[in-house]
Amino acid sequence: MTKQKRFVFLIICLMLITSSTVNFASDTIDEDYSITKDDIFSEGAILINASTGQILFEKNPHKRLYPASTTKILTALLIEEKFNLDDKVTIDPESPFTIGARIYVHEGEIFTIEQLLNALLIDSANDVANALAVYHSGSLEAFSKEMNEKAKSLGAQNSNFVNPSGLHNSDHYSTAFDLSQIAKEFYKNEVLMAIVKKSTYSIPATNKVDETRYLKSSNKFLYSESNNYLLDYRGNQVFAKLDSVTGMKTGYTDEANNCLITSAVDEDKELISVILNATGRHSYTDSRKLIEFGFYEFIIKNYFEKNEVVKDIEINNFKKSKISLLAQEDVNILLNKNYDSNKLTTESIIKDITLPIEKNSVVGEFNIYYDEQLISSSPLISNITVSNALLLNEETNYFSEENSINYMSILGIFLKLLLAFILWRSIITLIRLKFEN
Repeated sequence: MTKQKRFVFLIICLMLITSSTVNFASDTIDEDYSITKDDIFSEGAILINASTGQILFEKNPHKRLYPASTTKILTALLIEEKFNLDDKVTIDPESPFTIGARIYVHEGEIFTIEQLLNALLIDSANDVANALAVYHSGSLEAFSKEMNEKAKSLGAQNSNFVNPSGLHNSDHYSTAFDLSQIAKEFYKNEVLMAIVKKSTYSIPATNKVDETRYLKSSNKFLYSESNNYLLDYRGNQVFAKLDSVTGMKTGYTDEANNCLITSAVDEDKELISVILNATGRHSYTDSRKLIEFGFYEFIIKNYFEKNEVVKDIEINNFKKSKISLLAQEDVNILLNKNYDSNKLTTESIIKDITLPIEKNSVVGEFNIYYDEQLISSSPLISNITVSNALLLNEETNYFSEENSINYMSILGIFLKLLLAFILWRSIITLIRLKFEN
């Protein structure tokens, strides 16, 4: 073969290799990741900054929809907050008869909390959800009541949960926004996040079952790297697996369709997306659109680091004392890369403060606005404990003047009264001396 023929042969080989891989795009497909509501096929969707809760994108965020098994992140929160991972659970008589996805627990079978949480979040086992609820509260009804109380405390105001699994019930509903608030709390829990990032888990033989149970997640973002689960994404065929995804929860019922809560991290950005009522594989394509929109269309603006002084306000007492207001957590926001700096404003709001003030107690908030819309609110905390206004010193920072005593004013009044008394006594003495003479 001549040199010329070899060169032509190499060119043809390179062209064939390129053409065979061109459709399987990497994580970066094009440079424009902007989206509109029309680009999201799911009925309900939201994207938030996982660390601050700032909303970056929303579609029907407050519309009541069925959450299916994404419900289980709330169940897991209640369980993990109350029990230790090595606590033992004996399965009650009713839970083995739960329908839907399950690991087929047996009455009297003994598991650890850790094993059951893995089965709940990885295998999405409904029988495990019921067993944990009964162990926690004594009944499914009592546990549902605690679910709703917990959800409201996290900012979920348009949700109602009637079971721990997400099995369909017309009275069991939530919203994309509400689930994002629950997911934000879940994201803070290192134990639970360590579970949802795993694609597999095994439970060894128990007192009732001789075989090992092998569990596998249905979350294709975590492991799908083969041609059996490809996504039609932005005109390309891509693998479902996404390296930036750190976990969360899938869900499906006939009535809810596909639901998906996803957490993802890229350098300094931490995001949570929620997708509700998606058909086919749109739960994944919509989630990926949201995540890449957050990663590539936004920039980070940092304001304060945790425990950094945000505001110093002097009070009017003998020592001109102060209380320092500190950022409780890192204060940062995500801004669209085309943002208008003239529309960005901030303010510090101080509560009506009464003594005593405990160190690290919340005494105000630092708010960030864009185009007059609140996009972030961060707690401000006191840097010291103050039990009495007289004990304040120069190492401290603001509290409300209306709640403090103006000691200089009191001193002034006292001195005026003393001078008046001395003047009165002098006049009386002069009059007495005049009459005596």
